[in-house]
Amino acid sequence: MALADEHVADVAALLRALGEPTRLRILRAHWERPATVGAIVDATGMKQANVSKQLALLHSAGIVARTRQGTTIIYRIALPIVRDLCALVCKGADEIALRKAS
Repeated sequence: MALADEHVADVAALLRALGEPTRLRILRAHWERPATVGAIVDATGMKQANVSKQLALLHSAGIVARTRQGTTIIYRIALPIVRDLCALVCKGADEIALRKAS
């Protein structure tokens, strides 16, 4: 499938949102199930303010969704293809590392 001109900017925006290691760690922290900011902070060891800021960016990019339960906000991955994309990129990174090692 070719990348159509009308999708170039959207694809670039998605890749930019995913292109920051902190955001990938946050996604990994709630990869399998939804999580609160506190649970993500505990899983990543990051500061709460930074996690909240990065979650807001991921939310505005449409990558995560949030649901309010009383005073608690639960975050979940809203774009399941992100998991597939990360798996493909990891495979590519492994292949590059093998080529560099030989």
